[in-house]
Amino acid sequence: MRFRLITNRFFTQAFILTVLISITISLEDVHALGKKRGNKKEKQRLEALEAQLRKTQRTQRELEARLKKEKEQHDSDIQTAEKQRQLEAEVRKLGREVLKSASVFWTPQRCETDSLDNNQAPERMSWAIRCIGERSDAKTREWFLQEIDETALVMLKTNQNQRGPRGNPYYPTFGALPRIDDIIKAGVGYTYTPQITFIAPADRNADCAGLPHDDGVIGICEASCYTPEQRVLFPSGYIEIAVAREDGVSEIVTLAPDATLDKLTFKIAQVGHFTASIQDVWHEIIELRTLSGKRLRVTKNHPILTASGEMKNAEQLNLGEALLTVDGNPDPITDLTGGTYFGKVHNVRAASDSTSDNIVIAEGLLTGSSFYQNEGIIYLNRVIMRNNLPYALLESR
Repeated sequence: MRFRLITNRFFTQAFILTVLISITISLEDVHALGKKRGNKKEKQRLEALEAQLRKTQRTQRELEARLKKEKEQHDSDIQTAEKQRQLEAEVRKLGREVLKSASVFWTPQRCETDSLDNNQAPERMSWAIRCIGERSDAKTREWFLQEIDETALVMLKTNQNQRGPRGNPYYPTFGALPRIDDIIKAGVGYTYTPQITFIAPADRNADCAGLPHDDGVIGICEASCYTPEQRVLFPSGYIEIAVAREDGVSEIVTLAPDATLDKLTFKIAQVGHFTASIQDVWHEIIELRTLSGKRLRVTKNHPILTASGEMKNAEQLNLGEALLTVDGNPDPITDLTGGTYFGKVHNVRAASDSTSDNIVIAEGLLTGSSFYQNEGIIYLNRVIMRNNLPYALLESR
């Protein structure tokens, strides 16, 4: 609107200036006319005309100055508008990079400081979909926060019905979102670390007014197990799970469908996702050592495969009970202690829901992925491997 107004004024004033120039006669012409007519009355008329011409010339100069100033302002406005467009484009680019880097926090995480049970989780999920949806539809927030809400809403709806056979539903957790001013200031070096700052209601009918303006969904919660230094077997070798998650490793070594207890075989499977605590907290862990010298540190509900083919939580294991090594050998537990760990814990699962694809190797021992804490929880405390019976046949029973 401002650009159109300035343009119209510019051409109107230019037209007036052209008209003034076309009807203006020089002072020399006035003097020449006065010499031809010595009449006193005519001389007075000429003097009046001369005064009018001087006034017109002043007006002309003023108009030229105004036109020059308007043109300079017009050019400046165009440059400012272009700079503004460039800035907005750069900010949007940076913002999308931040959203892309933060998307790792929108895969299932471990949320110890915002823990819900199976009855509360669906209530939180329904509340979040309703309230984030209403806020998104209102379009009252900055474009960047608006985009985060819209992205989060898609993620919430995608995960709303993702749950295991015994319930185990996912639910969102909330925290402070990235600030656009911080992104602009830091530029391409900006990093975002989510922190849980708001405990949302676990009641689908709760008022949405309590959701802080600058807060939004920063994670989807589920359980996870390994301490970060524990090494899991990937195609390139053993890698600390925290490093593998950070590097975005896309493939993992898992049990093959034709494996039996007396003949282990393995395959390479696609990683579904890694999980990790959103922030550092205290965890109850179990540290076990085996006769062969292997050492594993996991949370109490981490699934581990025994040498008898049974999948158990770590807290259910006993001294002397044999675990199964990657070489297929039974390896008795010689030390089993409980403890605490402060920091983040991690886990991984395969992309498929196959129970064999979700048996992975950690520190040389066969363990279960996070699948066995969620969809595959029904396989806990069951014999899932036997001698001379391929895993695929046992799985189908």
